[in-house]
Amino acid sequence: MNYTESFVPITDPILKQFNSYTEELELWANKGIKYIRYVIDKNNPVLPIHFSGTTYNEAIIKKKSFNELSELITSKSNQNLTILKSLYNRVDEIELLKIINQPFISNNKYLIELLKDSNGYLIYQHQLEKFIQDNIGYNKDEAIGLRRSWNKKVIKEREVILTNTNYYLIENRMPFYFVFKKSFI
Repeated sequence: MNYTESFVPITDPILKQFNSYTEELELWANKGIKYIRYVIDKNNPVLPIHFSGTTYNEAIIKKKSFNELSELITSKSNQNLTILKSLYNRVDEIELLKIINQPFISNNKYLIELLKDSNGYLIYQHQLEKFIQDNIGYNKDEAIGLRRSWNKKVIKEREVILTNTNYYLIENRMPFYFVFKKSFI
């Protein structure tokens, strides 16, 4: 195991070693955050690969550790490790392992190519823009504008996808998007 995970009070002096998080720690403390969970790679202990704040919640503290989840990954690849680093402590651990261990299957070459970097579960903002360009016919600037409007929840701009009978969109609480042409699935 190359990772060390710690769950410490926000006032713990050990957190001072992470200079880049000083302002964030102050903001979190002012918002009532009591504990910090962080994961470091033993090969690069200076920069945490995961850093998050929480109030005291026994269910959160008892969740599987980063190492325990990394051991449950069936295919040890850089891609799967990146997904774990990105989604750890942000997505329910059962759902996270599903994303990593049970890739989305599609017969559509466009979707396979679009989703290959995330095992078929996530579309990042640049991929959403590409989807909009390829399938809705917007140019690059219009696609960026639609993506930004989507993030800002501008209803008028969202109507392009929301009212389209050829597409459906699932929006998650994370900064990812799921947009598929109905005939793809």
